[in-house]
Amino acid sequence: MSNKNTHLKKLFLDFDKSGDGKLNLTEFRNFLSNILKMNVSENGAKAVFDSVNKDKDGFITVDEWLDSLDRKSLKDFGKEDIEKAFKGIDKSGDGQITRDELKAVLKSKHCQVSDADLDAMISIADKNKDNKISFAEFSNLFFKNV
Repeated sequence: MSNKNTHLKKLFLDFDKSGDGKLNLTEFRNFLSNILKMNVSENGAKAVFDSVNKDKDGFITVDEWLDSLDRKSLKDFGKEDIEKAFKGIDKSGDGQITRDELKAVLKSKHCQVSDADLDAMISIADKNKDNKISFAEFSNLFFKNV
């Protein structure tokens, strides 16, 4: 086992509060939040959890975790979900999320956001200041500090 895997195994087991060598969804969410250095949403953690939990027993073993890392780099973990989310917001399919597209998706989720809050959301992600969010800008929101 590589030093990287040894470190990740130890880190994984640090979040195993019951000491049984496996994590439930709550423990796994805390683990992901720690290694990604950001708060991972419950839905985001569940998507990763479900893809790693191959035997669907409701727990991720350290072996399932390490096996999943052999297939994908940590930075690519969840990339498909981020692309899917991005495409779901980018209704025009032009590779950019506009203010109107973001407002429409929030409205469809019954989330009322003021114009000032909407502008603030865009400005947080919009690093090149073109008033649109590219996929790179969108994905950087999920993977900054990694």
